[in-house]
Amino acid sequence: MSVASPKNPKAVKNRMFEDATTIKEAYTKGAAMLEAAGVADAVRDSRTLLALAMDVSENRLILGQQIPVSPDRLRVYERMVQRRASGEPLQHITGNTEFMGLPFVVRPGVLIPRRETEIMVEKALEIIKSDSWPEGRVRILDLCCGSGVIGISIARLAQASDGSAADIEVTCADISTDCVYLAHTNAELNGVDRNMRFVRGDMAAPFAGRADDPADASVIFGMVCCNPPYIPTEVIGTLQREVRDHDPTLALDGGYDGLDFYRRIACEVPEVMTPGGTLILEIGSEQREAVTEILTESGNFDKAECIKDLAGLDRVIMAVRK
Repeated sequence: MSVASPKNPKAVKNRMFEDATTIKEAYTKGAAMLEAAGVADAVRDSRTLLALAMDVSENRLILGQQIPVSPDRLRVYERMVQRRASGEPLQHITGNTEFMGLPFVVRPGVLIPRRETEIMVEKALEIIKSDSWPEGRVRILDLCCGSGVIGISIARLAQASDGSAADIEVTCADISTDCVYLAHTNAELNGVDRNMRFVRGDMAAPFAGRADDPADASVIFGMVCCNPPYIPTEVIGTLQREVRDHDPTLALDGGYDGLDFYRRIACEVPEVMTPGGTLILEIGSEQREAVTEILTESGNFDKAECIKDLAGLDRVIMAVRK
């Protein structure tokens, strides 16, 4: 007797989980579905989602692979796997991510933090902890802050060699209201909101033109960190679906050549920096020469240095305000 094919494709997916009774069977089937959908880290993602569905740690999953999974939990897990298989980022499903070993809330409409960006924080912390770091309070600006991971990580991890906290004040600024709100939420989560400020505005505009006013001395920064939009407009459509369809275009689009924001930074940011202050920028892997040239030709910066990421790609430019 022939069996008719199901008209609803979800019915096929549902049956994949019908006979999954243990943790191992569930995440193995979930990994198979994700792998078939082209998800790069299928096994890792399937475990993460099952741990979330069961409200247990991933270590618990690994140590208890024969533990039964209830039908209710299995249905929750199945919906999560289907979302991930459709291209929705793991971080949007879980609602959180880790950056520099710290927890951060992640929401749609705000750029998902990348591991490569941790290099910016590491270099900032090296400078803060060095002997060349000036005495007294130094103000640091996290420009285009997004979820606030750069500024918050600096505020949380800036410790002197003797273990005492560095005397810094960190400001997170972004043109997006959603980003500023989320950055404040993440600062509270990491216990540093009292040492930070949160400003909405376009690049350095909220601070520019007021530096000569003694009442506005707080707008002058000894360090500016920025991970600006740097993807060329025509390239955005070719990005991975997780990025193309779920990260905000506002945080990706750097103009026709990807360099629009670096041109603005070179001209606008020096007005709100102290001479000798440090500028730290994330760049695209093929933008080192162009960004260095922009900074040099502006006449506002020197000592430009490029730092590579763990893959050996150009990732960060550091320069000194003249």
